[in-house]
Amino acid sequence: TCGEWFFEDHTFYSPRAMVLQMIEAICRDGNYNLNIGLTPEGALEPGGERMWREFGAFLKINGAAVYGSRAWKVLGEGREQVDPRKPGAPPALVCFPQGEILPRHDAFPMTTQDIRFTEGRDGSVYAFVMAVPKPGERIVIKARGTAAPLLEKPVRSVVLLGSSSPLAWQQTPDGLVVTCPGELPFQHAVVFRLGTKE
Repeated sequence: TCGEWFFEDHTFYSPRAMVLQMIEAICRDGNYNLNIGLTPEGALEPGGERMWREFGAFLKINGAAVYGSRAWKVLGEGREQVDPRKPGAPPALVCFPQGEILPRHDAFPMTTQDIRFTEGRDGSVYAFVMAVPKPGERIVIKARGTAAPLLEKPVRSVVLLGSSSPLAWQQTPDGLVVTCPGELPFQHAVVFRLGTKE
C-alpha cells in the first residue's frame, strides 16, 4: 500500500523503487498491486501524482513485457553475493528488496549487469536492464549467448522498447551483445525485446 489504507499527507514512494520492485515480482510470475491514496477531495497530492506519472510512463513504454507476461526459464542474471546469514551457501543473484518501500530502497544500487527476464504474450523474451545504460554502452545478456543451454532458437531481432533507433547487436557464444543507441531518454530501467521469429 502507499501508506495506510486511508489518506495521509506526504505518503508517496520513489518511482524508481516501485518500478524495480515490480520487475522483480513479475519476473517470478508474481503480481504487483499498489493502492492509490487520494485526498479527502478525491485528488492526488503533488508527490503522489509525480510517482504515478513516472510509474505509468514506464508501463506505457514497456507494457508488452509486463501485461500478460510470465516468468522465463531463469529469473535473471548479473551480480551475485553470498548471504552472510547462510555461511557455505553458494552466491545468489543480487535482487532488489521486496516488502514495504522505505527510503533505503531508493538508494539500493542496481547496475546494467543486473538483468531480469519475462516471456511476453507474443513469445518474445524481454530483458529488463535494472539501470539505464549510458549512451553507446554495451550490454551483454549471457542467457541469450549461442553457447547458453537456454537457447532454443537464435535471436533474430533486438528492439529497445520506446526507441526507434536501430541497434547494433551480435550473438556470441558468451552472450548477446547489444550496443545502446546514442540517446536513452529513459528513467529507472530499460527493456529489450529479443525476438526469435523469422
